[in-house]
Amino acid sequence: MRKSSMSDALHADRWCRLLTLGILAVLTALASFGTTASAQSADKKTDLAIRSEFREPIVLTSKEGVLEVRLTAKQGQATLDTVATPVQNFLLFDYEVLRGTASNGQKSGGNLYPAPTLQVFPGERLIVHFENSLSGLTIRDYFIPQYTAKDQPVPLYPEQMTSSPINLHTHGAHISPKGNADNVMLHIPPGMSNTYTYDIPRNMPQGLYWYHCHLHGLTAAQVYEGLVGLLAVGRTDGNLPLVTEKHIPVRNMALQYNFVFDRAGGLAQLNNLSWPQWVNTIIPPKAGELENGTYRPSLAPVNFNQSKLGTKYASPSGMRDRFQSTIIAGSWGSFPAISSNSQGPIPRRAAMCRPIHRSRIISVMCNSR
Repeated sequence: MRKSSMSDALHADRWCRLLTLGILAVLTALASFGTTASAQSADKKTDLAIRSEFREPIVLTSKEGVLEVRLTAKQGQATLDTVATPVQNFLLFDYEVLRGTASNGQKSGGNLYPAPTLQVFPGERLIVHFENSLSGLTIRDYFIPQYTAKDQPVPLYPEQMTSSPINLHTHGAHISPKGNADNVMLHIPPGMSNTYTYDIPRNMPQGLYWYHCHLHGLTAAQVYEGLVGLLAVGRTDGNLPLVTEKHIPVRNMALQYNFVFDRAGGLAQLNNLSWPQWVNTIIPPKAGELENGTYRPSLAPVNFNQSKLGTKYASPSGMRDRFQSTIIAGSWGSFPAISSNSQGPIPRRAAMCRPIHRSRIISVMCNSR
């Protein structure tokens, strides 16, 4: 691991499980639609039947038995065909090819969503100079409690992480975790880098695999926000004889779920759906609020106040119609909608809505309109 120099810098689980499929002509893995998809007008409904031509992720391929690349993780923006403007708050890879070829003929590039596909063949070597430029982050819902400062209490409301460590993992590849190979226990701080050397076994099954950041605690957030790409070992169809004999074209498709809250209303920010699990509440309850049922906690997206009335968003209890939601322990029982200064029910604008699910927990929606 070494400090990134100035010249280097100039070179350019639940919502994000990656699934790899090899089905003759179409190979699919969990990641996203290509960066070249055209943006549609925000004030028009997207016609799913009208999309720009599908393009595969950029492929960086080995040459003379070696693929050597530089991958730099940084905050960026991505173009989605369902949002009129580039979407903020992604974490993406810039790349530079040191030894090998690029399918687009470009030796370097950035802001790629999905990340470039790395292609090597059994018996070859993959060298990745992996650099961490995750500093000066402005992603409000990027947080994990384990990085709370030593001897400090975990905050009631998650504090934004302005920098982040990372590491790299090749998912599915038969590679040793020792040394500078597939070691997911490395902790690469911002401004530092590490060179990973992967020797692909000669008997490695050909097919489609994937690579991603695998820092424990932040794996889901980093993969969901874009630090993930396809790893092709040989032919991605698994070298099926039928595909070769019939000259069936093989397309590599990366599909990744992304949640852009109120995209129809003009917001263009990626929202992290796993973030609310760390929110105890935005405002702690005042004396008596829990007992009389007037407490109104919130698990809304961080940019909730920027949204338009009627906008839907996903919560731990499912899709909501611009409501705020929370989870309350089932042992607390149900709360009567009684105001602290009134004997009657709270008006609809201030009342808690009825519980949606009952088990060991009760999910409660609060109308915010």
